[in-house]
Amino acid sequence: MRWLILLLFMSQALYAGDISTVEPAGLRHKIKDPERLGEWVDPPDIVVCSTAPVSLKQIKRAVKFWEKLGYNFGSITMALHNNYQCAIGESGANQIMIDIPSQAFFTDERWNAPTKVGLTRLFVDTNTNTIFKAKIEIMSNWGGAQRILEHEIGHALGWKDWNQIGHIMHSNWSQGGYNTKGLKNK
Repeated sequence: MRWLILLLFMSQALYAGDISTVEPAGLRHKIKDPERLGEWVDPPDIVVCSTAPVSLKQIKRAVKFWEKLGYNFGSITMALHNNYQCAIGESGANQIMIDIPSQAFFTDERWNAPTKVGLTRLFVDTNTNTIFKAKIEIMSNWGGAQRILEHEIGHALGWKDWNQIGHIMHSNWSQGGYNTKGLKNK
């Protein structure tokens, strides 16, 4: 029985290795860069609702991640528990709001919410591709995962998911990483 388990394990390991290392030259293709839905006219302010599962330290670290890529941000505000915008769940103009998930997070089928740990709603003028506000929602038990916050801020900056293994904008957290190919602000 042990030999059978060992043989099964070895065959899976070899198979996985074959997939990641062998690629016929004729099948190689150029991978296009990530796509962007819009841009902010002015650096957005960040408002963190008191219920959000992230700390000021995490926010500053995520902002610094994107600043290194050439993005600018306005002020960062930790909202009080009685903040009206947080209470109604609506970010203001030129703001990125960070909060826990709203009811729409769980009911909107377009987002496949049961499998998501974070979600960003981006408000864009499609005539000018100008972003005018964004709302980031993160599941409470995932607030400590720094890369999720950085990924969602990427969406708030207009970037779509880009499913390249190891990329910060990969839609699947377990397959993402800190690769930032194509994300530098021009």
